[in-house]
Amino acid sequence: MKPILIISLVLSLVNPIIVKLQEEQNHLYILIPKTNKKGSKISFMEHKRGISIGAYITFDKPNYSVRVTHMPPSVDYPSEGNRDEIEIRPKDLIKSKMLFAEKLTFMEWSELEQIGLKQKIYMIFEEDYLSKDRFVLDHQFKALEVRVTADGPI
Repeated sequence: MKPILIISLVLSLVNPIIVKLQEEQNHLYILIPKTNKKGSKISFMEHKRGISIGAYITFDKPNYSVRVTHMPPSVDYPSEGNRDEIEIRPKDLIKSKMLFAEKLTFMEWSELEQIGLKQKIYMIFEEDYLSKDRFVLDHQFKALEVRVTADGPI
């Protein structure tokens, strides 16, 4: 075999693996509390008809807020597109970027809005992640693809 043919054969076999690794590294997970804690700046939201699920975050400065929204695949809403729902194991989460929603500033949320235009962002419910199940190797967390919208004064 000619060297060029061998190299292209090897690259064609390795390329899907590289693409998969890049996709995994591009995942970002935000831990969102599902329970509304008193005094928290985060309010969990779930539409009664199952159209959307997410959180509304307020800040001390007037007119600063953030929405984190997931639209289930069952909702056919063309302008938003359907959102993924994936299962992920704790060992895979260790390799990913994890953020606690309550710790993020408005500017960090604003950056996440821009990042979300280029890569997928998922939310995992904080109560699920902080449960004892996170120590079970084969346990899978449900991660919902979200859209982040940061609104500040114009």
